[in-house]
Amino acid sequence: MSVSQANNHITDFDTSINKQKEFLKKNGISSFGAGDSIEVAKEAYLYSENNIEYGVISFGWEIISCIGATQNHKGVNPLIYENVVLQVK
Repeated sequence: MSVSQANNHITDFDTSINKQKEFLKKNGISSFGAGDSIEVAKEAYLYSENNIEYGVISFGWEIISCIGATQNHKGVNPLIYENVVLQVK
């Protein structure tokens, strides 16, 4: 099981998103779409089913007050056109 953490409440608390990811992982849940840095937030969820490979990416939208991750700041994978295109490629 996997969940997207790209939502407008992920930065509501003063806690590491990566620590949240660790907690989820310990409970058998992987996550994507947010992180303590943009590199982590941009990581895709990869899986295969019936011999078909899938990749899922998730984004947070600034219009609903999502805070985009940067090199040094936790947040979501920002929904910016150029960011989406680069990640899909």
